[in-house]
Amino acid sequence: MALNSACGVNFFLHNLADAFFALGAVALAVIGTGALYADMGHFGKRPIQLAWFNFVLPALVLNYFGQRALPRRTRLNGSRTSRHRQGRRGSGVPSP
Repeated sequence: MALNSACGVNFFLHNLADAFFALGAVALAVIGTGALYADMGHFGKRPIQLAWFNFVLPALVLNYFGQRALPRRTRLNGSRTSRHRQGRRGSGVPSP
């Protein structure tokens, strides 16, 4: 689903405000990449690697684990999140 462009188009058509903010986040990520490239020229390769492996990578791993644990936890408790309750009522998010 993550690579299906039809889901992205559907999301943009049905959720204009959320899509606007999502597109803004993508733009900020691209701008941040350019800033990181400029910082490498200023600080060097080693400090960027240390920051990545000591801060960014553990934060991303914890984030991904948390995203995976939430659906599993809600499924075990028998409850459903608001995202799942909305279903296909134009939310742009397919039901599980």
